[in-house]
Amino acid sequence: MARLGNPRHEEFAQRLARGEPQGESYAACGYRPSPAHASHLASRQDVRLRIAEIHAEGMREFNEGPSLAAIGITPAWLVNAYNLIKKAAMEAGDLKSANKAVESIESVLNFENSMAQKSDKPAAVGKIDVNALSGVLDKVSGIIVASKAPAQPATHQEQKALRAAENET
Repeated sequence: MARLGNPRHEEFAQRLARGEPQGESYAACGYRPSPAHASHLASRQDVRLRIAEIHAEGMREFNEGPSLAAIGITPAWLVNAYNLIKKAAMEAGDLKSANKAVESIESVLNFENSMAQKSDKPAAVGKIDVNALSGVLDKVSGIIVASKAPAQPATHQEQKALRAAENET
């Protein structure tokens, strides 16, 4: 389907495809604000088809563009970047940021693991062993959580948990 014949309808479809609200899009196209008329125009079949076509064009452009790996953003790069952030945060005593960096590393690794499971391909050489690294990250996360504990834990169980976390490193 080509552009809509009415330029204002085309602009309206373009705006809706970008996610703008109907009422704002309708008024921005030069129409007098009217929620009912905006809804009516948005429900027209030619406008709906044009919005779907714009979305399809956008997805095609997205899929044909360079991948993150092609521009150097790989899971290993992300993990390294988050490790640098974690290290700087720990040195600065900012345990909240360090913990967030560890959580971000876990997210990257979980995503990579889920993608590897979907592809059913053997892991390529140089890939991160997610299962082994996940255990390490659990220990690091436990240490960070333990470091946030009060100076004198209130219960015997808390003291045992703190010692266990320290001994795992």
